[in-house]
Amino acid sequence: MTIYRGPGGTGSATSDSDTTEFQEFLVQSQAARDAALAAQAAAELAETNAETAETNAETAETNAETAATNATSSASAAASSASSASTSATNAASSASAASTSASNASSSASAAAASASAALTSENNAETAETNAAASASSAASSASTATTQATNAAASASAALASETAAASSASSASSSASSASTSASNAATSASNAASSATSAANSATAAAASAASINPSDLVHISGTETITGTKTFSQTITGSITGNAGTATNGVVTTGSYANPAWITSLAGSKVSGDISGNAANVTGTVAIANGGTGQTTRQNAMDALAGSVTSGQYLRGNGTDVVMSAIQVADVPILNQNTTGTASNVTGTVAVANGGTGVTTSTGSGSVVLSTSPTLTTPNINSAQFATVTGTAPIYPCRAWVNFNGTGAVTLRGAGNVSSVTWISTGVYRVNFTTAMPDTTFAVLVSGEPAGGSGNKYYGYPNVAGSATVISYTGTGAVVDTSIIEVAIFR
Repeated sequence: MTIYRGPGGTGSATSDSDTTEFQEFLVQSQAARDAALAAQAAAELAETNAETAETNAETAETNAETAATNATSSASAAASSASSASTSATNAASSASAASTSASNASSSASAAAASASAALTSENNAETAETNAAASASSAASSASTATTQATNAAASASAALASETAAASSASSASSSASSASTSASNAATSASNAASSATSAANSATAAAASAASINPSDLVHISGTETITGTKTFSQTITGSITGNAGTATNGVVTTGSYANPAWITSLAGSKVSGDISGNAANVTGTVAIANGGTGQTTRQNAMDALAGSVTSGQYLRGNGTDVVMSAIQVADVPILNQNTTGTASNVTGTVAVANGGTGVTTSTGSGSVVLSTSPTLTTPNINSAQFATVTGTAPIYPCRAWVNFNGTGAVTLRGAGNVSSVTWISTGVYRVNFTTAMPDTTFAVLVSGEPAGGSGNKYYGYPNVAGSATVISYTGTGAVVDTSIIEVAIFR
């Protein structure tokens, strides 16, 4: 069952109706409306039939009066037809009998509206037959003069009876007319009742339609059902105590938290007095209010530095935390605490105390004897050094040594090629017998010396000439013995500065 309240409706939850009942009421109202319309149509048909019956009764009455008139005319014709009195009387009697039958039929037709109309029609036919017979009787009256008196008497009696039949027929027709009028009134009342019933049914159908539309306008998801799983939003206030079990978690609880379970992270508990907690607590607290003393596992301090000082026990300049085999205490550093360095070290020391001997990679002296970047100058006596794997020859005398700054051995014929070189990047052929030697690293200036030698070309007596070109190159020229420039296959150049 679905409990709902239409838009704008009022009343308590117990007065709300079931949408199913509304739908059934709508079906019943529509059926009642259809029945009322059918009743109205039947009443209108009955009214029409009653009016038709009334018309038929009036027609029967007219037919009866016509039949009586015809019978009287027949009797009069019979009386004046002495010659055929007997035949006329007989025929008149037959006509009267037929008229009586017609009147009786008319009376029966009045009592039953549809049957009366049929009987009146039969009476009219009989009356026409009587009229025909009366004419025949008048024709034969001339030959029946012997019985004229008797026939006249009988005809008079027949006329009297016909008149009585006419009176009775008129009375019956009047009664039929009254009955038809009453039937018409009843039919009219029935039609009015049917119209009223149809109006009531229409109103009921409209009410049911409006109620169904009101019920249909409600979203079923907005209703609260007796059974099924639903989510109810908004604030709901209950005026009475809820009976029965309720599962799930309440949004709030007044005067405490009710639980029988164990929770790792009960987010629904936002605060709890410390006095309410007993026993061990595992895990990490998000925060601690107050200062935990050292005796309780804290530091007794509120800052990091104060906590370190408190845990150290004392603060003495030049002392460090040192284990003595039993405890960690403040103590000066001991000689045994500094290990002997017996490994390689990298980097540059900011200072060295003492004099490093030559045997230990030092100079053995404590003062500088040179200037600028030259520290030792000529004071120490060095042994002949090795450069890479080559060894300098033993040096005698005090003259300074100036090494070669660049050299090259090249083929100057055809495309110039280098056989070997040092600090020379290339040799450029300028013209016949003229070459430019290009240095990889330029000399500091153009005051360097150029030494050239080579293999004679085309005989003996070749001459070679070299000079600085710029700081980055030197020019070399090869001559024959006769002074002509010539390309030479082997030329050696050395540069000193």
